Amino acid sequence: MPKIEYSYLVGQRVNIERAIELRDDARYANHMDPDFRCPKCDGGVRPHKASRKEPARYPAHFEHNGTRQQLLAQPSVAQLGKYAEIR
Repeated sequence: MPKIEYSYLVGQRVNIERAIELRDDARYANHMDPDFRCPKCDGGVRPHKASRKEPARYPAHFEHNGTRQQLLAQPSVAQLGKYAEIR
């Protein structure tokens, strides 16, 4: 599966490092995890930290929520034209 390098949160582009900070802050405050969205399919994604084992096998990354079949059934954001690039 392709690597997701960023996600969207309330229409704002968020990189993986910031997403992990926001998730950890929400958990520390006993709030729900933020609703990060995939830039390609608009499906829910969750940030994961890099693996701790040396050498690190997995860098920090996003993973989709749900099953592959659920993801394939959704139209892509490109088809919907939902997000514009935020600079």
